[in-house]
Amino acid sequence: MQIRFMNTLLRQLWPHLSPALHKEIIVQSKAPVQEMVKKIPLLTNVRVDTMDLGTRPFRIDSVKSCSVGENVIMLEAPLFWGGDIMVRVVVEADVAGKTVDIPIQVSCVQFKALVRITMYPLVEKLPCIGGVAMSLLEQPTVDMDLRVLDSPDLLSIPPMAIIRKIVLSLLAGKYLLYPNEISVPIMPNFGLPEPPKGILRIHIAYGRNLKSSWLDEVDPFVEIEVRKGRNVSTKVIENATNPVWNETKEVIVDDFESQKLKVTVYDDNFITSSLVGGVYLELSSAPFVENPNQMYRMLLPVYAPKEKGVYQTIKGSDMRSAHDAAYVEDKVREEVAKKPQAKLLIPMLMRKRAAKKARKEALNALADGNPEMRPSGRGPLATSSQGDAPESLPEDDKATVNGQVCLDVTFIPFASSSHEEKSEKDPRPDSVLKRTITFSKSPRCKGVLSVHVSKAMYLGDSKTTYVELVVTDPSRQPNPDISIMSPKEVNEQNPKYNYKADFVNISTQSTLTLTIYEVAGMENMLSASLGLLRHREPRIVGFVIIPVKEVSEMGHQRGKYTLSGAQSGEIHLGLSWLELELDDI
Repeated sequence: MQIRFMNTLLRQLWPHLSPALHKEIIVQSKAPVQEMVKKIPLLTNVRVDTMDLGTRPFRIDSVKSCSVGENVIMLEAPLFWGGDIMVRVVVEADVAGKTVDIPIQVSCVQFKALVRITMYPLVEKLPCIGGVAMSLLEQPTVDMDLRVLDSPDLLSIPPMAIIRKIVLSLLAGKYLLYPNEISVPIMPNFGLPEPPKGILRIHIAYGRNLKSSWLDEVDPFVEIEVRKGRNVSTKVIENATNPVWNETKEVIVDDFESQKLKVTVYDDNFITSSLVGGVYLELSSAPFVENPNQMYRMLLPVYAPKEKGVYQTIKGSDMRSAHDAAYVEDKVREEVAKKPQAKLLIPMLMRKRAAKKARKEALNALADGNPEMRPSGRGPLATSSQGDAPESLPEDDKATVNGQVCLDVTFIPFASSSHEEKSEKDPRPDSVLKRTITFSKSPRCKGVLSVHVSKAMYLGDSKTTYVELVVTDPSRQPNPDISIMSPKEVNEQNPKYNYKADFVNISTQSTLTLTIYEVAGMENMLSASLGLLRHREPRIVGFVIIPVKEVSEMGHQRGKYTLSGAQSGEIHLGLSWLELELDDI
């Protein structure tokens, strides 16, 4: 039954595999053909005129599977291939100073060999297999018809049969016999995403004039997102129109064109969080991308959304104006901080006067082209002190602004993040592709830990739960913990979180702790909000502790983990590790 399924699968994949195999044969045959041409004086060139691999895929009669790892299928099987394959090769020879084309036709190919077939990686998109690698475990048996023009089969002549055997032995031993292999990509880049570009290190400094959508004062926190669904958040500052966070977050950038930096400000309420506003930053034209490893400070407007989740997009020129605005605001805050902070009339007037004077001096410095502040020679300040929309935006793009947030952004590019590396001891020539993924065993290695919290099972009675993910990295001092929380799943015995998170620039010495918390039911939360009950703290349902070193050594790890500290329950996780080498840390 399994062999029948395998052969059926090969027939289904053949329309995808055949063009890829055809292309790879053309590429891989160049090196041995050129070597052959150099060794035969009369030959000047050999080119493939026609190649038709036919409609019949190779066939497997028995199979032995090998356990390799996640997303990889390795099989060893006797392989048979033959039928309607037809190849037409034109040999160019120099005869008496003239070039003569000699057409050679190969047909009726019969191939038999014991092969090792590796299908990897397994991906979610059709045809579900990124590529196939094949290696021969023994010398193959090959039979074919070889004709020049309309001649009979030349391989039926005994001397030619001996030559064929010698040539096949040399080619198979050099290019196909294990440990050599030939890899054929079925999907572009073997179905793997392109390596990420680098890290955005974002310091969320402070907010300014933030407006609340409720009657009380705003309790703001900031959410940063580049990879969709993998956001990171700051702590909540209670009752703060002008909050100070001073928190640094790091996120991965995969592509400058398709991704944007999304900054969203929320007002934390007792039951839920309301939206204050947000802004998108276009990465392709961002000054901090154009000048990597340099911190770029910006005072960004927080726009009310045009519609749910859709905000204004700030491009490169507007970011430079936001940089000027941050300079002015910093000068104002410095001068105001020097004055008495008492909430009395005279100190308030003193602070107001100092702010007005500092703002005027900062604007004059920008207008005069202060080289310290305006390295790119930008124009005057574009954001007013009342938090209006930047004047550099087109008139029809102006939108309601619900405050401002100050960020320090640094882009750190990856020096090496490719999945493809060629071993120095690899005996095969460059013309044969070898695709491997290597994982460092060094305890000082740093990288990105990606966590996919799929679901939890058997938590008992229906509960409202969420997962707290904490990475403790001893190399990060004085704050070794990085904490991220998943959204809540309401009244579920088997909650499906389907939540993804990235822990960026952590060492393999780190420890990942996932804790499932149960929060108060809706009736208790409403009663607590009315003062009828004391607010109940979240209760720990169970937890899992995973050393990051285990994930880094495997590269990928997927499975279900039993919850510690719980009578029953398990959590389903997918973990992956990407080793990083940064230009500057």
